[in-house]
Amino acid sequence: MLCQRDATMHPWEDWAETFAHYLHIRDALQTAAAHGLRVDGPAIATADEAPLHATPVEDGDLLRLLDAWLPLTYALNAMSRSMGADDLYPFVIAPEVMRKLELVHRLVRAAGVHA
Repeated sequence: MLCQRDATMHPWEDWAETFAHYLHIRDALQTAAAHGLRVDGPAIATADEAPLHATPVEDGDLLRLLDAWLPLTYALNAMSRSMGADDLYPFVIAPEVMRKLELVHRLVRAAGVHA
């Protein structure tokens, strides 16, 4: 899902990877919030509109979720590199992937699950 294999990937595999990635994002944000983690740092825009928290994201508002997710991944990757390790989140969320994540988000919301 997050690499350029889409042309050869089976649609079910693509769906499974997209859904799993969505769950990883939600779970990591909830874990960060549970530990009181807040990301403030160089070149990281933080605002009350995009905090790290586990409250429901409005229907169709994947961008708000990613506004919390991306600064966290930048900080985690920087920490990992400073310890001489590989990036913890080595992915780039391309526009096509964003559309797939948006679909998952809408379906989760439509199912009545607060995400």
